[in-house]
Amino acid sequence: GLPQVDPSKCTACGDCVTECPKELFTLLPVEQQLLVQCKSLLAGDEALAHCAVACTGCGKCALDAPEGVIQIINDLAILNTDRVSESGPEAILRCPTGAITWLEGKEQFKMADNHWKPLGQVEEVADLTKEYFQ
Repeated sequence: GLPQVDPSKCTACGDCVTECPKELFTLLPVEQQLLVQCKSLLAGDEALAHCAVACTGCGKCALDAPEGVIQIINDLAILNTDRVSESGPEAILRCPTGAITWLEGKEQFKMADNHWKPLGQVEEVADLTKEYFQ
């Protein structure tokens, strides 16, 4: 039920960012290597029940990254885009789910099951109530 991006066809026009009613898309600078793969409005174990790379809000990334680069807001890791270049791969080392990744080159997506998928191991989403997506 999630949108899939074919990176070979993406021109970074930004239409997906503007049009997505669930605000799932973000355009990032090519040189940005630190990425949070999760935007779930669910928290902790409930988020993990629906996605293998869900952010549980544990805060380990915020502790390991330079101060002010990552904050935990509403049980979700949020990057300070003005300071993200100050961080290195140390921010992802203790992430228990892989929700936070460090990209080398153009490896944000991988081909699996004949589709381009994010680096994380996204699993099928169970029936969620509409309240999470309004």
